[in-house]
Amino acid sequence: RRLAFFLLPLAAAASLRANTYEIEEITLPTAMVPEVSGVTFTPDGQLVIVNRHGEVWLTADPKNGPWRRFAFGLHEPLGVFAASATEIFVTQRPELTRLRDTDGDGAADRYETINDDWSVTDNWHEFTFGLHLNKEGDFILSTGLPDLAGPLNTLYPRVPLNMEKVHEERKPSPGRYEGWVLKVDRDGRLTPIASGFRAAAGVGVSPDGEIFATDQQGDYVATSTLVHVQPGRFYGHPASLKWAKDYDGPLDLPELAKRRTPEAVALPHGTMGGSPGEPVWDTTGGKFGPFTGQIFVGDFTKLISRVYLEKVAGEYQGACFTFIRDA
Repeated sequence: RRLAFFLLPLAAAASLRANTYEIEEITLPTAMVPEVSGVTFTPDGQLVIVNRHGEVWLTADPKNGPWRRFAFGLHEPLGVFAASATEIFVTQRPELTRLRDTDGDGAADRYETINDDWSVTDNWHEFTFGLHLNKEGDFILSTGLPDLAGPLNTLYPRVPLNMEKVHEERKPSPGRYEGWVLKVDRDGRLTPIASGFRAAAGVGVSPDGEIFATDQQGDYVATSTLVHVQPGRFYGHPASLKWAKDYDGPLDLPELAKRRTPEAVALPHGTMGGSPGEPVWDTTGGKFGPFTGQIFVGDFTKLISRVYLEKVAGEYQGACFTFIRDA
């Protein structure tokens, strides 16, 4: 019941050794189900954790505690943004939610739906990821595709389902905006940004305000990727294209290939993990090592990779490296 969380550079004298970073483990409270699904900090430095069972926990001292449960009863939250210790936003499967502590007792007493204009079914493999602000202060999140290896109930959906195939897809997009990166402004209005994602489990905003996402390998893209998300573009998995305003399918493979924007970096499947998460930029100015401006990506396979990007003719390209791996 520990969370391996911080990577700390050692003192200068130790930098000559081969292993120049430590992994610091954080003991979680015994009452917390340790399926951590999101991590962030409040502006005053408190650690915020959400878990897959639907809880939000906070602590001002990760090493010694105490912890307090801020919220519970959420539907598989996988993204979290803390405006303060009394106002926290989470992405649940069906909605973007604001949690507020209005009476000062340390726990949220208001659960407010900010937006729920995308679709969700009862399929087991259907997730909503990420939560960051762009430079305008809008929320950025992503939705994944269901998997027909499990059941999908088409009765009584919240919005009409569309089972039309864009091509010979195995991962459909039966509901509106499944497989998209989305924007929700502070007034709660949803704007679809880009399509073609199987499960963009990592959403990040660069220091320059550009949106990036990691996507999972699948039927049409053979390995996981890091993509620069740009409005109106399509990134490879065809099912979600049907929700674009200009879709006039069904589309054949040559047309799909013509529409697809390549990834900035391919993350070789297996060698560089199998399920990448959120891209995080090194903004420490050298305090974390010689990686200023580079990107770190955690993976479900207990790997952290490092990505170096450059922009050529207006498009990003780069390379990835293993940073640390759990042996």
